[in-house]
Amino acid sequence: MATNPWGVYRSWLDATTPVDGTSSQVLTSGPGATLQTYAFTSGSVPIDASRQGKRYRMRVKVKTQLTDAAFVWFRIDSPTGYVLDNMTNPTNRTVLGTTPWREISLVLDVPADATAFSYGSGLYGGGAVWVGAFTFDEVDATLPVTPHTSGAK
Repeated sequence: MATNPWGVYRSWLDATTPVDGTSSQVLTSGPGATLQTYAFTSGSVPIDASRQGKRYRMRVKVKTQLTDAAFVWFRIDSPTGYVLDNMTNPTNRTVLGTTPWREISLVLDVPADATAFSYGSGLYGGGAVWVGAFTFDEVDATLPVTPHTSGAK
């Protein structure tokens, strides 16, 4: 019998584990979580022409406990496709085990027809991952983009 991955994970705002004076968001696994199951949180911010054609960095503070593989993700959507860094493809940069709060930055180029930044946290298998507020800032071309994939819609 297959396990429904949505039935073994929970997410909520966690006032007991604040970061920078604010509640964090936690994503945890429950019984039945394996490396073949996963869950993720998501958010989206519409963007306008002032951000198109530029390079942007998404930053977030992350803390983990006993994770098989935790990650954050940053996707830029457009009517014609997407650009995605999910810390797994093409390079596995997931966070393993138990870690204190640390900042993770993902950097992507914004396509000329981009319409939204989408983002979130995720967990493969067991454990817990906490995240603080996600922020986005324009950076110059001296900051390299992080490993990512792209695709057409």
